[in-house]
Amino acid sequence: MTYLMSPQHTETSRARLGPDADLTVVVPVLAESEEARARDVCRKSLGYYTTPVYYQREWQNLSFTEADFENNGSDRRHDHLVAWGASESIEQRIADA
Repeated sequence: MTYLMSPQHTETSRARLGPDADLTVVVPVLAESEEARARDVCRKSLGYYTTPVYYQREWQNLSFTEADFENNGSDRRHDHLVAWGASESIEQRIADA
């Protein structure tokens, strides 16, 4: 099971596990299309996850940097982890996962 990981992480996990293994992908969804509001909600809801070493290590393996962990997480990080926006954007993000 993956949680708070990007589609790139899902792709890597699928390759590691092989085609016959079950992989459950959890994609947080936020029904908010206003960019500033969506990112504010992400920061408030997911800020805790910027500090655990496990998450930092996994995200650094996916090209996130220390700057992506500051101030409860960067816009870039939240855009990779949370499906938000218009329904079409959310559907595409889920499909990519």
